[in-house]
Amino acid sequence: MNQYDDLPTSYMVGHILIQPNITLAPMVGVTDSVFRRMILGLGGCGLVSSEMTNAAGVSARAIKHHHQLDFLPEER
Repeated sequence: MNQYDDLPTSYMVGHILIQPNITLAPMVGVTDSVFRRMILGLGGCGLVSSEMTNAAGVSARAIKHHHQLDFLPEER
């Protein structure tokens, strides 16, 4: 028996089940769509987020040129 045997394999955030108990942190320049799909190919995480972005970059005018928020259906 080791120190990790007592860790839960899942957890709840409100009514949402996160399983497995691994979360991918939002890291600018790292957690883009390509990286998230690579993690999915390795077995995935229970909770994945996109990169953090500046709210000004989400305006209707700027969104055409802003690709940090892009995702593919298999990332859902």
